[in-house]
Amino acid sequence: MLIALAAVFIFAGVWFTALRPKGDAASSPAPAAAPKAPGQQGLENAVGKAQGAVAASESSARKAEAAAGNDAPAKPAATPAKPATATPAKPAATTAKAKAETTTADPSKPLLAQLDKGKTVILLFWDPPAADSRFAYKSVRRADEADGRVVAKSVRIKDVGRYEAVTTGVQVLSSPTVVVIGPDKKAVSRTGYVDRKTVEQLISDSRRKR
Repeated sequence: MLIALAAVFIFAGVWFTALRPKGDAASSPAPAAAPKAPGQQGLENAVGKAQGAVAASESSARKAEAAAGNDAPAKPAATPAKPATATPAKPAATTAKAKAETTTADPSKPLLAQLDKGKTVILLFWDPPAADSRFAYKSVRRADEADGRVVAKSVRIKDVGRYEAVTTGVQVLSSPTVVVIGPDKKAVSRTGYVDRKTVEQLISDSRRKR
């Protein structure tokens, strides 16, 4: 189609430059418009039709491109990334349970087990910075070392409430207080200054109560 259109334009150019009759000299008055030569009107009509066809073709092409652009499917929006879900850490149930058992365990149980074996238990409730408490501590340790049937334990006075199972029947109100429990689980006590002989006497008294 473009080749035919180009041929029409070339022919029109040749006709206007070479075949068209030349007018008179510039000094001569302008003659009346000569009638168009046969075929000239047809040529002009052909040129007009060709130009109209080109314009129509270009318009159709633009419409087709626009329609193609409108019909093209829109790209789907990018799928949002899933937020990272942190896996909750499993609670250390075993550790917490063990810690709770240690905290709430009755410290009297090991001492009761020794009493069941026929041993005598000495409990010293003391305040380490105090001089009389330190002296009582030494006396209790010596008595423990001298008698294989004795089990001694030192406990801070502030923790006396945790040993109710082995201090039933005696009062522990101040430090130092020495409590001696015989195999029959009956206790005797002495508060204040105590030496080794006093501790040994308490041991003998607890055993005689059987």
